[in-house]
Amino acid sequence: MVRQAKQVATCLLRQTGQQAERLVTKVEPVLPLIERVVVQARTRVLEGKQVAAGDKVLSLFEPHTRIIPRHKGGTPVEFGRQVELDEVEGGIVTRYQMLEHPDEHGQGLQALEHHRHLFDHPPRWLSGDRGVHSAETEVQAMVAGVEIVAIPAVGKISPLRQEVERTRRWKRAYRWRAGIEGRIASLRRDYGLSRCDYHGQEGMERWIGFGILASNLHHIAQAQVSKKAKKQAA
Repeated sequence: MVRQAKQVATCLLRQTGQQAERLVTKVEPVLPLIERVVVQARTRVLEGKQVAAGDKVLSLFEPHTRIIPRHKGGTPVEFGRQVELDEVEGGIVTRYQMLEHPDEHGQGLQALEHHRHLFDHPPRWLSGDRGVHSAETEVQAMVAGVEIVAIPAVGKISPLRQEVERTRRWKRAYRWRAGIEGRIASLRRDYGLSRCDYHGQEGMERWIGFGILASNLHHIAQAQVSKKAKKQAA
């Protein structure tokens, strides 16, 4: 089928007309993906070898789909894209980024740089889970003016680091990060981020952006209503 499709595409390229161009446009992006599917099927089924998750084609129509290991009970893996979110006080999401691979690390410094560019000053606290940690995160954040960096270290930690993560200031800053879990749940449940109805990676980015925009507008409206109610009560 692949060989026949290539022959047809070659014949169509020799022709002129909008219909021939449309057919070639539809065929050419799919052929390389089908060839990869053939290779991974041969490797896995006939040769009995494993195929790396990053090399697998999971969908011909949504080739940007990735395997996301959950590392939790229930669902061992999910299919889609992992998204990094930055949240500031008031439940406002200021930045989102679709990660190319689920095991990416070090987004803490990207979040810090974006915050400084957006607000013209560093945050007082920089909090996150282990996934945003990197070897340079804490040092560069402190140099930039962050008072507390509450990001758990990755791997085996020293007794000195254990003492740091047991302090009241560190624990308080890390507890603030727990709010992002509720924000993620709300975005998935209330704003459509559990499933994307647009096609392609650009469509997914728009879908995520619209959901976050709707969530931010809702929280801004709630804050204005609350502020108005307090003024009337006073």
